[in-house]
Parts: sequence; structure tokens; C-alpha cells
Amino acid sequence: VDRREMNRKEGTRDNGDTVAVILRQAHTLDDVYRLTAKHLGVKEADLRVKYGHLNPGQQRMNCGNRLRGAHKRGLLKLN
Repeated sequence: VDRREMNRKEGTRDNGDTVAVILRQAHTLDDVYRLTAKHLGVKEADLRVKYGHLNPGQQRMNCGNRLRGAHKRGLLKLN
């Protein structure tokens, strides 16, 4: 089954990788920051200072990019 068809059936709008699965739990931007800080082992306040001047979509994108980079380097804390 094509990935796009499967996403349509499941109602998801992401690629299904590890980071996407983590971020599915985030229903608000606050949740995104909390999960990102937890999985990167950094302070949530530091992330908010770094990305707080951006619009909400850009903040979410940057947190996701940080998580994907950490996952690629094997630094993502999955617990």
C-alpha cells in the first residue's frame, strides 16, 4: 500500500518516522517544546528563548528539525 494512501486511512499527515511519532503526542506548541526538551536533554526555557521570536509554525519546524538531527546523530533520548 502506498504511504500516502495509508496516511489517508490512518488520518496522519506526517512521514511516520521516529520524530513524527514523538511529535504526534504534541497537540499544542507548549507540548512541542516540552517533548523536544525532554528528548534532547535541554532546558525548555533555552529552546523558547532561541525560537520564541518566530511564528508558531516555524517554532514547531525548528523543534522537529532539532529532534531529527539528534536522531540522525544517535543522540535522541527515546525514554
